Amino acid sequence: MRIFPAKRPVNQKLALVPAAGGGARVLSRAAVFQVQTMGLDGNLEDFPLPDVLQLINMGSRTGLLIITKNDSPARIWFERGQAVHAEVGDLDGEKAVYETFNWREGRFTFETDAKTDLRTIDLDCQNLIMEAVRRLDEWTKLRKVIPTSAYVVAFAAGPGDKAGNITLQAHEWKVLSLVDGELTVSMLAEKTGFSELKTTQIIHSLIDSGLLEVNAPDSKPAPPSEARERVTSLREFLKGVEQPDVRSPAAKTNVGVLALFINSLLDNFDKPNGLYNAVKQDKPLPERITEQAERYPQVEIIEFTNDRVDVKRLDDDIESLDDLGKKNLIVALADVKEQILTTAEKQTNKIAAARRHNKVLEQVFGPDGTPQNIGLGSILEKKTP
Repeated sequence: MRIFPAKRPVNQKLALVPAAGGGARVLSRAAVFQVQTMGLDGNLEDFPLPDVLQLINMGSRTGLLIITKNDSPARIWFERGQAVHAEVGDLDGEKAVYETFNWREGRFTFETDAKTDLRTIDLDCQNLIMEAVRRLDEWTKLRKVIPTSAYVVAFAAGPGDKAGNITLQAHEWKVLSLVDGELTVSMLAEKTGFSELKTTQIIHSLIDSGLLEVNAPDSKPAPPSEARERVTSLREFLKGVEQPDVRSPAAKTNVGVLALFINSLLDNFDKPNGLYNAVKQDKPLPERITEQAERYPQVEIIEFTNDRVDVKRLDDDIESLDDLGKKNLIVALADVKEQILTTAEKQTNKIAAARRHNKVLEQVFGPDGTPQNIGLGSILEKKTP
């Protein structure tokens, strides 16, 4: 074991670690002292990952935590006790940490003073642990209905009693449209681009509504005639189900949605977010938009309230423009959006700016909204960190 210098007296503080199922465990003084005085090296069966992260956080350690299971390593970098970047397989950031929390066995070791320039985790370590434990609890509940992601998803024999007044969201329609009685939960996750947790949550909700069911991988599939009857029955039922509205309720037009996104992006950048500081824009929004008037005079119809676009008025006034004018207004606002993002990249970095951009995108459209459906797909697409 490597030896670390002690940073505080052994009796100074106890660690409270969130526990699955609610509540918290108390780490012993000796355990806290160990991470302050000695290297971390052990087994997840003896020392769960929440405890390991808590000790690193309390010890204010900088370095790399490596967890290995079946030769597949997960890596979490820390700076002064805060997790800043993580990766496992194709996942990175907070998603990688959440995935690793599902591991019940594996070997871990901590390499002190290892550093990285990547910043993919916004949450402070305490909130990261609590969110990971919450997700672990969610998995436990879901597994009572959907034991594994290898289960096959199929239409239920007929809509249940709970399906009478159902209203589906966009992400539920996306999953439902792909169900064919042959795809598994993990296959649907891959096709939709959702995480397995989110896909499982959606399927669980649709099962609860009486629309879907899951079957063990080795179970006998429904006969072709019965499967066709189920599809026909479901389609007839769905004719009366309310279709999801892809637009934000705060805006009526695609131009209004774009302006709403710009307002929300500026609101996000105005305040600190996780490890990232607030972003100070070099120009107020009205000035940026007014600069577009030489090329796109249509921006003159935009009015402002507290240095933000008045979306409601814009939605009303947009009808005065022809189709070309509306398109020009979208181009002008898209350029303003990119200027705001470029300023954020310069003051922080591209990863931080992209992650905050994507969070705002989710706020405006929902977790799985579809800007493409209202003609903003190429403008409001997710940024790659």
